[in-house]
Amino acid sequence: MDRIIEQKKGLKKKHIPYGVGGALVVVFVGWLIWGNHTSTLRVDRNKLSIEEVKQGIFNDYIRLAGNVEPKTFVQLTSLETDFFIHALSSVKVRLYKTQPFFFA
Repeated sequence: MDRIIEQKKGLKKKHIPYGVGGALVVVFVGWLIWGNHTSTLRVDRNKLSIEEVKQGIFNDYIRLAGNVEPKTFVQLTSLETDFFIHALSSVKVRLYKTQPFFFA
């Protein structure tokens, strides 16, 4: 005859990873809701300019002191310069002696 096998109650080994995963999800969601998500930018005090608030025209730019350097620099020899000026003249671009030419 067949006997009825009763299932064991309680925590089994296969349930442990699910419990740990669920706990990690709860901790992550709690961190998203109640966590401190502010960031801090530290700036040198001498580089700040703080002025009095006044009514007037709003200039949508910020003045910065710095150096602008070219992305690329090309130095042409005399042979390359003649070829380049010939190529520009065939496209009908007017260059003067003191005018620098830039590559875009």
